[in-house]
Amino acid sequence: MTSSSLRNSIASVLNQSISQIQKSTPLAVGILLSSAALLPTIQAAPAQLAASLAIGGTLLSGLGTNLMTDLIKERLYKIAGKKDEEILKETEKALLDLWNAEGKKGEDFRKELSAFLQRNGILQMAMDGAPQEMKNVLLNSFAELAEKFNEFNWALKYIQESLAEISATGRQQVEASNEILAKVNLLLQMQRENQKKASLPLEPKQGEEDQPRTEIENPYKGLAFFTQADGNAYFGREELTAQLLAKLAGSPFLALLGASGSGKSSLMRAGVIWALYAGGIPGSENWKVLVMRPGATPLEDLAAQVSAESRSVSSSLIREIKTDPSALRLEAKKILLNLPDDAKLVLAVDQFEEVFTQCDDENERGQFIAALTDAAQHSNSRIVVLLTLRADYYGRCSAYPVLAKLLSENQVLVGEMTDVELRRAIAAPAENAGVRIEAGLPELIIEEARGEKGALPMISLALAELFKNRKTDTLKVAEYRELGGLNQVIATTADKVYLSLSQTEQTQTRKILLDLVKTGETAEQDARQRVRLSALVPAGGNRLHIEELLNTLANARLIVKDGESEDAQVEVAHEALFRHWDKLRDWLEETREEKNLRQKISEAANEWKQNNKDANFLIHRGGRLDDALKLSELNPASLEYVNACDVLRSKEQHDRERRTRITVFASITAAVVFLVLGAFG
Repeated sequence: MTSSSLRNSIASVLNQSISQIQKSTPLAVGILLSSAALLPTIQAAPAQLAASLAIGGTLLSGLGTNLMTDLIKERLYKIAGKKDEEILKETEKALLDLWNAEGKKGEDFRKELSAFLQRNGILQMAMDGAPQEMKNVLLNSFAELAEKFNEFNWALKYIQESLAEISATGRQQVEASNEILAKVNLLLQMQRENQKKASLPLEPKQGEEDQPRTEIENPYKGLAFFTQADGNAYFGREELTAQLLAKLAGSPFLALLGASGSGKSSLMRAGVIWALYAGGIPGSENWKVLVMRPGATPLEDLAAQVSAESRSVSSSLIREIKTDPSALRLEAKKILLNLPDDAKLVLAVDQFEEVFTQCDDENERGQFIAALTDAAQHSNSRIVVLLTLRADYYGRCSAYPVLAKLLSENQVLVGEMTDVELRRAIAAPAENAGVRIEAGLPELIIEEARGEKGALPMISLALAELFKNRKTDTLKVAEYRELGGLNQVIATTADKVYLSLSQTEQTQTRKILLDLVKTGETAEQDARQRVRLSALVPAGGNRLHIEELLNTLANARLIVKDGESEDAQVEVAHEALFRHWDKLRDWLEETREEKNLRQKISEAANEWKQNNKDANFLIHRGGRLDDALKLSELNPASLEYVNACDVLRSKEQHDRERRTRITVFASITAAVVFLVLGAFG
């Protein structure tokens, strides 16, 4: 049989089966392609077929086993000479029966079928001349076969190379092609990881001695999120990452929505952004990515990052954006000038809900949102806006119509991980570091996490503590149980750190943690907030002692700080800390009213300072000021503001008394004059 007749047979079958293939499973596509390749052989007259099989001059020679040859000899030769449709249908059924055969026979057939497709270049022949939509179906099917069956790993490199050359014109084609490519890139990465650790038994055998503990960097992040530098240690979300890359390839805006503790920040940073750096979308290794969080001054922080890259003056850019939101888009062009023509600028905004929880300036919030949405909806901006948003703040976005429209059309809900994903997230980091996992540990953790909302931070903290305190290079079930399980791990860890402190340090820790939580009217509305290191030092306090205490809390992964200077930002590592540590929850309830007062004073102090300490912004008066004056250990900015309010009240009181005296004096004088005039009248 000539290669041209084989190629024609495959093309003919595919052209007639387009609608069927689009609805088929990856396995069904592989079986159909194999049947199409066998069709010319089976079409031969029985005598010719027998002679061909006898001399081994067919597509089936040299495959190791002879299951396909035996199938034709014993079953399929009977249908030679029938219509092509009948031959295809019977061949597909016969091949599928072999695929589903139990035990060694089924395993041998999968290997033989894979070798048949690989050695004869069947996938390549099917791709030649096929329309783009068909190519995407074929490539995606074989990518999924490779994901499920190692026998098909040979296809990954070909798929990767094919997709890199595709020049599609429609958005849907671009998106579909890049989704497959992203998946293949991640599968190849996983394949390389598996090859590296193939010699390491994942679980110690019964009776086998544990390996002694070696000092290895802890691959688990505790309550902190994974960053874009942690991609090599981030596992479990590969499939979702591929889907997100596909959407980014065809859209200038994408929002990751999810509950607190769903892993949005890690997914965006160590999943999507890391994959972009690795070329997960063709050419994305040349893209520029700026990562930020809104905080109290989102527009200021955005302008600072963009202007640092474009080498412009941040204050000037802020003024321009306030006047015209398109100034951000125009500034981005300067950054892209030195990059390839297809490169993009990604503005990654993590924890977007901070525009509502930390930014109290409505004007700045609106200007920040306007700049982002202008960039995202302008066809020639080459800006991609990627953000994460806590689902319970989704409704707040409806006040901004353009943002609401972009969100409704370009969002992905980050749900709970499947058991398979969780097992990979639990086991792979340790395995990758050369540490074994005792049998049953992943399943125990998964079972404890079932039905627990926002369980990922607790799982991560439990694993970080287990890894840190392991006695050998095996993570053991018994040692995990000593932590108290998922429901107790946060409280156990936090209590252990708190009880190790002196009484003075405990008092300071209480104040610090309370300052790092922005309280709402109820506990459900509480949110973490970033605070400058200098603001955590009380007036007259010892800065060095506070810094040492912060380092202790940071080393225990209860808080995170981004530097050592006075302007360094400090925050709790995750909201799970004040949702699952009873001591901190009790503190918050005890001080909710006082904390709300402190927060309002802090907000008012910032606004007063931003307005050049204009007396019109000294808004605490009367009983509210009396309550403020009773507060102890206010930070310097708040203390200055409260004192200014008190001075203003004293001045106003003095002015009132002065006016009263003048009024009384004037009244008495008028009365005397009246009496005198009356006496002479």
